Amino acid sequence: MIGQNQMISELLDCCRELEEGHRALAAHKKETAWRLKRVELQLESEKACRRREKMEEIEAKIRALREEQKAALDCIEAEYREQLTGLRREAEAKEQKLFV
Repeated sequence: MIGQNQMISELLDCCRELEEGHRALAAHKKETAWRLKRVELQLESEKACRRREKMEEIEAKIRALREEQKAALDCIEAEYREQLTGLRREAEAKEQKLFV
């Protein structure tokens, strides 16, 4: 009977250790899942930030190109206006020579 009580006591100790191991494993698993979720959220946040930065960079380049385009078109228009003014002056000068 003493041997049987000792075996039951050892069996109960093993069961308690097993239960503690299960609890520790469950707690570890829960903490690991929580950490993984935090890392996933952080990565999503970084991805969104990088995407936003890239979009802002591209939009800035587009604005710069539009400004460059406008400046070039303004320059072309100014050159043509200047040429047109010169041609009008020449025409007026020739017209005045004809009347003199």
